[in-house]
Amino acid sequence: MDPIPSMNGSSARQNPFLINRFAVYSRILGITCLLLAFFNSYLVSFVVGGIAIILGLLSRGDSPLSRQAKIGVFAAVIGLIANAGMLSYNVYLVFTVPEYRQELNRAYEQIYGTSLEEALQQFSSGQDF
Repeated sequence: MDPIPSMNGSSARQNPFLINRFAVYSRILGITCLLLAFFNSYLVSFVVGGIAIILGLLSRGDSPLSRQAKIGVFAAVIGLIANAGMLSYNVYLVFTVPEYRQELNRAYEQIYGTSLEEALQQFSSGQDF
């Protein structure tokens, strides 16, 4: 078997500590995605998870996925699933529990000066905001 060349001209077989950087970044971002999913950072978690999966797959090249890349991709997929589940649950709570809906209305009114109910009525009637 031919040794795998690296960026600096040495081979990966000669240097067992040479690790694919994409795989390491994938692992770090995958674990970060998993952690962010439980802190309700939806947008950031989706972006970080997507990047982790892309980097994990790019680290493959012509060889099978390394252990680092598998951990990163697996953690990112689990993080994205957890993130989607928690986001869905929170949306469900807002539309089914009156206290959550009132809290959202108060926050919306503080930010935009009008209640969310009024904004939704204007939107459904086709009026400009």
